[in-house]
Amino acid sequence: MGATAHLKKFQPGGAAMTKAEKLLIFLGVLAFFLFNYPFLHIFNRNLFLGGIPLLLVYLFGVWVLTIAVLLVGKSWLSSRD
Repeated sequence: MGATAHLKKFQPGGAAMTKAEKLLIFLGVLAFFLFNYPFLHIFNRNLFLGGIPLLLVYLFGVWVLTIAVLLVGKSWLSSRD
C-alpha cells in the first residue's frame, strides 16, 4: 500500500471519517482546551487536597479521564463493528 492511499481519505473525494476517528479528534480538541490557560488558571490556587496542590490534582485527573474515555470509547466503537 503506497503513501498516497492514506492521503485519499483526506482529499475531497476520499472516504468519510469513521466514528472512531471523529472520537479521537473530538477528544484531542477537548484535551487541548482542558490543558490550556482558562482552565489551568481556574485551578492554579493555593489550595491543597490531601497535601497535593489543586493544580496537580486537576492535571492528573484530566489526564487519567482522557485516557479512560479513549479506552472505553475505542472499545465500545470497535465492539459495534
